[in-house]
Amino acid sequence: VLSNFAEEKVDDRSIKLHGEITPQMSNQLGGVSSGVLMMLITEAGYSALRKTKNSDLVVENIVIYFLKPVQIDVQLTVRSKVIDSSRKFGKADIEVYHGEQLVCKSLLTAQVLEK
Repeated sequence: VLSNFAEEKVDDRSIKLHGEITPQMSNQLGGVSSGVLMMLITEAGYSALRKTKNSDLVVENIVIYFLKPVQIDVQLTVRSKVIDSSRKFGKADIEVYHGEQLVCKSLLTAQVLEK
């Protein structure tokens, strides 16, 4: 799934993934599978948090709002921004766009593991 997406660093606390949704990522209704969106959101959040915390992370909580259905063979952009980073926790705001239209919004909370 991630092989179709490229990562781009926006600034010190933000990253962007962009790529194409393929037919293998679809569900029975012809839209993108929620599991695929979940993986993209998780990976974008991890990547943004790893840029600020050079440590291992474990997802503690994810809140996702699916705002619009996403069809196959479209370009998606996943923007992730670290909104809080402390010694033990990190929070990232993740937005998924189809063109300029927001299709999914998420908040990821991760626990930072001690090394």
